[in-house]
Amino acid sequence: MIGWFTPTKGFDRVIRIWETLSHKLGPDTVLVLAGEARRGDPSRPTRYKRKLLSLVEESRAKETVKVMLGSFSPGEYDRILASFDIMVMPYVFASQSGNLAHAFALGVPTVASAIEGLKAEIEASGAGILVHPGDDEELQKAIYTLITDDSLREKCSQRATAYVRDKVCWPLIAKKHMRLYRKLIDKKQTKEKDWTSEVTLES
Repeated sequence: MIGWFTPTKGFDRVIRIWETLSHKLGPDTVLVLAGEARRGDPSRPTRYKRKLLSLVEESRAKETVKVMLGSFSPGEYDRILASFDIMVMPYVFASQSGNLAHAFALGVPTVASAIEGLKAEIEASGAGILVHPGDDEELQKAIYTLITDDSLREKCSQRATAYVRDKVCWPLIAKKHMRLYRKLIDKKQTKEKDWTSEVTLES
């Protein structure tokens, strides 16, 4: 998991179920918790950060949890995320997610909550598994499946990079914006032309 340590991310859920998952997956599978409380936010995220660190310390599987704290540079962020076999996003709220976009670009399969801001992108790309928000059993099952099923994980990785290449890469987004601008400009010019015609007819 990577990102700002805020309660809406639901990272605590994964730490709580990690003991069971770690037992099933073995000591070679590591849970990475990378990020930091967002600077300038109210004190709540800082309290949440302390909560996350306490949960890690209290976990009987803490030897298989790697905590990385800091505000990472873009290069550091990409290197950390690229090292993931999967990313887990057990969010309870999201309007959109830069973390998900980066995961797609790096070909990292994702387990994510089926909420707006995540659901449509996972469904459109086929690059991960969606779970109901708040269902820890379903979350645990999805994480286990994606980690242990090499074929599924590879397919999701390929779908992620294909989705970026064919649907949402910057050159394509730029072309879509240009089409929209041209459409709006043409519409405005047509309206101005119609208005001029009406004035001419009336006079």
